Amino acid sequence: MSFIPKIEKITKDATVVHFFLMFGYKLFSLYFPLFLVAKNFSLPQIGYTNFLIYLPIAIFAPLAGFLNHKINPALLTSIGILGYGVYSLGMILVQNQFIF
Repeated sequence: MSFIPKIEKITKDATVVHFFLMFGYKLFSLYFPLFLVAKNFSLPQIGYTNFLIYLPIAIFAPLAGFLNHKINPALLTSIGILGYGVYSLGMILVQNQFIF
């Protein structure tokens, strides 16, 4: 039975990774509106920007749940994290308001 990974280690690893992922997400959520203020966005524009970011998440969540059952969840998660990283880098590297 030594070839079977211990559930405690798997749980610990998953918990630590989830913490770092959520910590980064919360930092983004905290500083993104401040970034938009620095780019001279008005408060309604910041509200619409956040709305347009989270609307597709709400719309496509059922599709993502369906795909999660059809595709390997680790692959789907990796693609999602990679997409989020590309989006975050795009905000840093592209000096165009269209990306928002």
